[in-house]
Amino acid sequence: QASDTCDVLDGAAAWPTNNHARWIYGSTPTLGGSFTQFQQDNALADYYTMNAYRYSQAAFPAFYPILAFNTTTNLLSLSAGQFQVPGKTVDMIPGATGNYAVARFFAPWSGPHHISGKFLGLEAAFAYPATRTDVHVRHNSTNSLFNELVIGQFTEKSFDVIVQLNAGDTVDFAVGYGSGFQGNYGDSTGLSATIVLLPVLSIAPGNPPAASTAGLRTRRERIWEWTPGQNFAKTGVYSWGRLLAAGSCQNR
Repeated sequence: QASDTCDVLDGAAAWPTNNHARWIYGSTPTLGGSFTQFQQDNALADYYTMNAYRYSQAAFPAFYPILAFNTTTNLLSLSAGQFQVPGKTVDMIPGATGNYAVARFFAPWSGPHHISGKFLGLEAAFAYPATRTDVHVRHNSTNSLFNELVIGQFTEKSFDVIVQLNAGDTVDFAVGYGSGFQGNYGDSTGLSATIVLLPVLSIAPGNPPAASTAGLRTRRERIWEWTPGQNFAKTGVYSWGRLLAAGSCQNR
């Protein structure tokens, strides 16, 4: 995995301290509300065999939200198959009173970023309905990048966006108990996500082609930038650059 590719499970390496440099886990009372980082005192060593963080040590159901980490490559089939967590997935369970489970990313670099992944319903109908949650990706808490409902076990909602981030910006992946739904029973929702800093192609100083064009062009995995008085041409001199600061997503 390249140092400029960040995975939502990177922060699991810092369990039980929840102090990873790029990813932390917590909750908000409302969508985009004030973020509470889960504390080490509330780490769980064996939430259905997974390391996890919870909102508090209060009695059920007040200890929700919970975020649990399946860091293996194996499918975990739990409670006689009632809920199933694929490998390399974060299990996110919202609170019973409407608070959101949130995985938060801190951008270490400035530049265009490709954010992709999916939310997945994990629970089957049992004594209560199957997964039915509202899921979101938000930039700096207020800028909505993705909003959907996940209704039913194995229902997938994928996201794939390119956004300009500045160093220190946040990206939140949030799961709530669903508009119009009651409580958080059966609301385990999986998250797999990566954030990739995209390469930038710039025309080398002192070698501008003659034509005058300005703008920004994007493709799925590359971004080309140019400025007035510069244009792409066969005779131009070009250079690839990555806007990397010191460190990487694996640094803690």
